Amino acid sequence: EFENDYNLLFTGAVKEEVLKTVRSYQKLSHFPHSYNIGRKDAMWRNISEMKDEFPDEYDFCPRTYVFPQDAEEFDKARNDPNFADNRLWIFKPSASSCGKGIQILK
Repeated sequence: EFENDYNLLFTGAVKEEVLKTVRSYQKLSHFPHSYNIGRKDAMWRNISEMKDEFPDEYDFCPRTYVFPQDAEEFDKARNDPNFADNRLWIFKPSASSCGKGIQILK
């Protein structure tokens, strides 16, 4: 059984049974489903859906490729002769934080 005697619950994903017991003075370190904005792949899926629905309002985000499913599309874009050879690509692992695993690709 979950102990509900706390002011701050520092945790990862919050389970529904815990949310149901949170009192008004208690604080949580994560919002439910915050991975939708915290994980780069999930955030891109959400932005991509909105770009399909509202293309003018969601043109602020560059095209993003989520691996491995977008690998072929990325290779086509990376090798497209219509773009300058000096273009750089930022590779960011989906579930890393604090800059871990970021690479600059040419």
